[in-house]
Amino acid sequence: MDTMSPPPNEAEADERPAAPAASERAAEDARHDAAGDGAGVDELVISNDWARRRLDLYGQVERTMREGIGQALQTAAQIRADVERDADAYLRRLAGERAGLEEAIAALERRREAAEAGLERRGREIDAELETRRRDQEEVLEGQLRAAQEEVRSLRQAVEEETRRLRQAAEEDVARLRSATQAEIDQMVREAETRRSQVAAEVRALEEQVAQIQGVIDSFLDSQLQTLRGSLGATRGQPGVSGRRPEPATGAGGAGLLGADAPGEARGPAGPSRTASEGTEGTPAPEPPAGRSEADHARTSMVISGLPHFSRARALWQAIQEVPGVAEAKAINYQGGVLAIEVQHVPALDLPASVSDLQGLRLRVTEATPGHLSLTADA
Repeated sequence: MDTMSPPPNEAEADERPAAPAASERAAEDARHDAAGDGAGVDELVISNDWARRRLDLYGQVERTMREGIGQALQTAAQIRADVERDADAYLRRLAGERAGLEEAIAALERRREAAEAGLERRGREIDAELETRRRDQEEVLEGQLRAAQEEVRSLRQAVEEETRRLRQAAEEDVARLRSATQAEIDQMVREAETRRSQVAAEVRALEEQVAQIQGVIDSFLDSQLQTLRGSLGATRGQPGVSGRRPEPATGAGGAGLLGADAPGEARGPAGPSRTASEGTEGTPAPEPPAGRSEADHARTSMVISGLPHFSRARALWQAIQEVPGVAEAKAINYQGGVLAIEVQHVPALDLPASVSDLQGLRLRVTEATPGHLSLTADA
């Protein structure tokens, strides 16, 4: 631009010292050449190159900053124009809405004035009509009033007498209801006290039952440990095995599982446990057939479900022991209504058919494989 060009005098002033400066640089170069300082020339060249690059970098940074500032100013101006345009449009829309509201308010005001005028006119007409009717009614009412006063006197006396009678009856009813309510409240209080005593007694009974069950469990475990120790000592003392069938084990898999009383059937804190050989009536368990050893027997694992009661599981276990051909039946586990038994029997015994035909017990075979039998007890 013309405004940025330097004045002529300044340009001439810049051109005048250019020749001496060039001669000085030439003289300096000559001195350097004469001195033979090659390292100084290289350093000067590097310094000049570095200074030129720095000036170029500064110029590029300045141009970039100017371009960014110009673009930011342009964007701000555009945003301002958009905001002003939107504000102007919003103000025009508000002005239009205000004009519409003012027209609606004026129309409503006119309707209100018309309604008030109509109401005032209708009020005057109603007042005139009411005044006419009032005069007519006053004349009629004066005659009726005199007759009514006489009737009221007589009715007042009758009402006062009836009121006294009803008040007396109501007081008697209130007193009776009050006494009945008080009696019901006392009865409810007594029942609540009785119920609280019953609940406390039930809590104490449950606590005693828990203590009894704990005692039964402790006694059962102690007796099982003592029996197991005794059986181990007897086994060590007997080198041979007799021809009679050994008594069912009293450990966790033998008679101790089903031979002892169930916790719900305990009669004391530490009742003695019954062995499997005693049965339900104290009869001895059947002996195995003579001439057969334990090696001649087949083993079958039985799992019987559908036995929610301990007494029924024990009766079933005892009944299986009494099946002809069964040498021994060991109760392995009883939990959640499922009884696991390990049965030793003669190989020729049809165990599923024999167990299904037990008298008084309805068993249904669900799975039968060699060495394993699953049954379900029907209700």
